[in-house]
Amino acid sequence: MKVAILGGGISGLSVGWLLRQSGWSPTVFERQSCTGGLARSFQWHGFHCDIAAHRFYTTNQETLDRFSSLVPLVRNVRQSKIFIEGKWITDPVNPLELAVKFFPKPGLSFIWDYLTRASQSDVAAASFDSFALSKYGQSLTEFFFRPYTEKLFGISTHDISTSWATQKIRVSGILDMIKRNSKTYFRYFYYPKEGGYGAFCQRLYHDMHADVRLSTSVKALHTEKDKVVAITSETDTIEKTEAFDVVVSTLPLTILMRLLNIPIQLQFQSVSLVYLLLDLPQVSPNHWVYFAHKNYVMNRVSEFKNFSTHGVPADKTVLCAEVTMACPRDHIVERVIHDLDRSGFIRRENVIDTLLLNEPYGYPIYTQQYEEQLAGAQAALKEYSNLFLTGRNAVFTHMDVDENFESAQLLHETLMRTFQA
Repeated sequence: MKVAILGGGISGLSVGWLLRQSGWSPTVFERQSCTGGLARSFQWHGFHCDIAAHRFYTTNQETLDRFSSLVPLVRNVRQSKIFIEGKWITDPVNPLELAVKFFPKPGLSFIWDYLTRASQSDVAAASFDSFALSKYGQSLTEFFFRPYTEKLFGISTHDISTSWATQKIRVSGILDMIKRNSKTYFRYFYYPKEGGYGAFCQRLYHDMHADVRLSTSVKALHTEKDKVVAITSETDTIEKTEAFDVVVSTLPLTILMRLLNIPIQLQFQSVSLVYLLLDLPQVSPNHWVYFAHKNYVMNRVSEFKNFSTHGVPADKTVLCAEVTMACPRDHIVERVIHDLDRSGFIRRENVIDTLLLNEPYGYPIYTQQYEEQLAGAQAALKEYSNLFLTGRNAVFTHMDVDENFESAQLLHETLMRTFQA
């Protein structure tokens, strides 16, 4: 049984690793010269830098045990802050804290609008905006949820699906009516002791490197009737076409559809990542710092030393700022430094080196039409009986690494049940 896996990120490596443990020898195609995708890490000035900020959190003990056996983990108590209108507040947002820090206006409006929003609660939410309004009131929506979300995706919250709101909106205090032990409300998380977040992928790659083809792009998928029967790949300038019995795609869904010549309207939001090396032992104790409004170009800043101090320089630190706002590439780094400096988070003179990376497939964009568009894509792909999808970008759903791994486990079981002799 010849199995091709398109993409060597956490999902592709997980499926391949599980299949290899079952005695199969899959072939993993990875366009880049390294594995990991969005879950990779790289070394820079003695630090293991992640592609943005990640954390490992799961309530599935089996998954936790499996990852702990792969990579030694440290347990962190979550620390994060939000910078908004010149003030630092706790994360998740606490309306009572907002009311105090922004008293009397607009602080009192946060509480009043929440208490009087019941008149809207019976109206079915049609968008992210209407969901936030009905749940938390107009003032808090206009002050925080709307500007941050519009900065993240570059479109109006009126055009964003309620699916994103139900996944990502989080508040605390009087609005926190559920236990804070979930994907949205997690108090602690795990992180590799050394090697950065990419240590997970590095371990999987170590166990199956002979099955992985790096710097190899998938150029074409060849179909016959209801199957993908062959793959054309390219390494440097050499093209090769090979037959396969099963194809697993972890590629961004838009790329897969293009390879199959199927129209698709779904889109991804790209993210620019600005890394700053500072001649300071630490900037703050926080894992994440969020900048809510559009007058600050970055969405979120992480400090890698706070995730694990093992084996990193003691006298320096690295920040990673995520930017999704439209900004000329040659201005992004300077704008980030400028905005962090004027917020008081850093001082410009402490920055001693910078690095800029770009990831074109950072976030699936949950427009109001995305569910219908996704359903159409799924229906078209079901025509191919030996084609399977797994991973956040392949299924166009925001997923964390544990969810990607669990999805890979389910796919592994399906493949074994369907194709094993």
